[in-house]
Amino acid sequence: PGMISLAYKRSIMGYTRFLSARALARQPSPIRALQPLSQIPGMISLGGGVPNPQLFPITDLSFRVKGREAPVTLSSNLLGQALQYSNSYGLPSLLDHWKDVLQREHAA
Repeated sequence: PGMISLAYKRSIMGYTRFLSARALARQPSPIRALQPLSQIPGMISLGGGVPNPQLFPITDLSFRVKGREAPVTLSSNLLGQALQYSNSYGLPSLLDHWKDVLQREHAA
């Protein structure tokens, strides 16, 4: 979390070469930059609109992906995380998963 350097943005898997200088110069919202603090156990955020996950109308989710036999299923716990507001960059566990997939598929 925090500000990301322009050099770092340009180094991420080479994909940033497709972004304009203006897009690369964007900085996160100061309000959104505070969001990771709400993940600290016991932290009570008085910030705007973090819904109670027990009130989400969807209790579980299952879907199929072409080329994969087994369905992808999100438990109520994972679904609660996925439907909740989160870090602007995404859910850390999901980001780690896709970084691994991209490294495996596109490694030089």
